[in-house]
Parts: sequence; structure tokens; C-alpha cells
Amino acid sequence: MKYKSQNNETEAVLKYFNGRKGTVLEIDLNEVGCDCLCIEHNDNAALSRRFGLYCEKFGMKEIHRNPENVIFVRPSADQN
Repeated sequence: MKYKSQNNETEAVLKYFNGRKGTVLEIDLNEVGCDCLCIEHNDNAALSRRFGLYCEKFGMKEIHRNPENVIFVRPSADQN
């Protein structure tokens, strides 16, 4: 499966950010049109909290959490 952003960039974007803990916090989620974000936190409460606060600034809410990942979505993306 190919993942495409609004700028028609493909999997290279995902590969670039995979494993980079702080880099995501530098992205303007509104500018890139991000409606869903899955963060690997590996049960690190401080990291999970940091990403939670970051996502809230962009109107996102947490919809799922397990010991490894947390998923955030914009409420409009959660309606379907």
C-alpha cells in the first residue's frame, strides 16, 4: 500500500520519520494536512504526554492506546 500526502509524496516521508523521536514535534500538522498520527511510545509516559500535548494544539484527540502505540485523530477524521 502506498501512502500519499496532499503533496503527492509517498512512503519516503514515512521512512524518514520512522524512529525519529523528536522530529515529529517540529511538523506543523495543519500545514501537512495530518488527520491521524500513530506514535510509538513504548510505554514511556513522558514521551506519550509530550506527544499528547503537541497533538492537542492541532485539535487532535487520542482514540486508542496500548503499551506500544498511541493514536491521535482530528475529530472530523473520526466521524466516518
